[in-house]
Amino acid sequence: MSTDPGSRLRVVRFGAMGDLIQLSSLLQTLHRTWERPVDVLGAHGWPGRVLRGLPGLGETASLTSRRTPYWLSPPQRAAVGWLRQRGPGPTWLFEPKERPAAKSAWLLARGGIPADLVVDARELPRGLLEHTVDYLHRLAVRRPAAAPDPPHPPPDEPPLPALRVTADELADCRRWLAGRGWRGEPLVALQSQSRRANRGRWPDHRWAAAARGVLAELPEARLLLAGTPAEEPEVDRLADLCADPRVEPAAADLPLRRLFALLSLAHSCISLDSGPAHAAAAVGCPVAVLQGMADPRRCAPRGAPGAVRVVAALPESEWPDDPHAWHRLHRMEEIGVDAVLEAWRAAWRSRPETGGTERDEPRGSASEGADPASGETESGGSEGEAATGDAGTSA
Repeated sequence: MSTDPGSRLRVVRFGAMGDLIQLSSLLQTLHRTWERPVDVLGAHGWPGRVLRGLPGLGETASLTSRRTPYWLSPPQRAAVGWLRQRGPGPTWLFEPKERPAAKSAWLLARGGIPADLVVDARELPRGLLEHTVDYLHRLAVRRPAAAPDPPHPPPDEPPLPALRVTADELADCRRWLAGRGWRGEPLVALQSQSRRANRGRWPDHRWAAAARGVLAELPEARLLLAGTPAEEPEVDRLADLCADPRVEPAAADLPLRRLFALLSLAHSCISLDSGPAHAAAAVGCPVAVLQGMADPRRCAPRGAPGAVRVVAALPESEWPDDPHAWHRLHRMEEIGVDAVLEAWRAAWRSRPETGGTERDEPRGSASEGADPASGETESGGSEGEAATGDAGTSA
C-alpha cells in the first residue's frame, strides 16, 4: 500500500508527564527526518499540556481509558473519528505492555490506519538495559513498510528530550513569584512527592536535612516545595519540619505549565525520579534525582552533560545486571543526605551560569510560543482532545 507523501505523521503513547517528555526526543527525530508536524494520541490530556510549543508538534488528542468496551466509550469513538478525519499516514505505536498495545493497535485499525503504516514497538524488542530515549530513537528511524522514504536521513544520535516555555508563561511565573516576595534570589525546587507510591519515598527528616544543606551552601536562596494540590498536606508538613522562612510550600498553586516555567528560572532542583525531574532536565535546570525502584539505566532523566545527577542507595559498582534485580534490591529510603547534596552541587556546578535570577532568555524558553507551522491549537491540543483538567506536577 502507498500513502500520500503529504499525509500526516502520528505517534501513539499513553503515558504521563515523564513519558511524554522522553517522547519529545522521538518527535524531534521524526520532524527533522520527515519535515512534517507530528500528531500525538495519548492519555488524560497529557500530550497537549506537556508537549505544547515544541517545534514539529501537530495536533494532540487523548483518552481517559482504553479498558472500557469501545461502544460504551464516547472518548474512544471520538479518538477513532479524529484518526479517520486526518487520514492514514505513517504511525509509531509505543506501548510497553501487550494488552494496552493490542487495544491501541485495534483503535488505529478502526481509525483507518493499516498495519503496514505502523511501526509497532512490539515488533522491535527493547534491550534489557536500553534507555527509553535510545529505544524510542530506534523506533523513530524505522520506516513503516508502506510509507515512502523520508526526505532526510535521521540523526545518528537521539536528540535530548525538550520542553518549551512561552514568554507569557514565564511572565506569569515571575508575577506569581513576585507575589510571594521574590526579588531575584536563587530558586531551588524540591520535589518530595510522587503520585506513584511504588517509586519509593525519602523520609521527611532527610528532606529537611537536605534543605538545611542547600541553605548552608546558598544562604540567600529560596527553596520552593513543589507538588500538586492533593499533596498539599504532605508538602505543608515538610515545610513545618524545615522551620525556615526560606523554605516555602508551593503545592497549592503550582499547575503544570507554571512548574515548567519555574524550573526554567530555577537555579537547581532536587527531585524524586518522577515527572518533575524529567521536566527539570528538559529545560536545562541542574537536577539531582533520587532514584527509586526503577533502574536508572532504563529511565533516568536525560539532560545537558553533567546537569543530571542520579543518586542511588547502591554504589554504581554494585548495580545488578538486570532491572528486575534492581527493583528487588534498591530502596530509595536508604539514600544518604550527604550523597544527595554532593550530587546537587555537582549538577549545578557543571554549568558556567549559576541561574536563579532574571535572564534575557531563560533555559527552555520559546520567545515566540508555539511553532505556527505545527498545526497546534492555542491551548496545545486539538478540538478532539478530552478536557481533563491539569493533572499536576508529580506524575
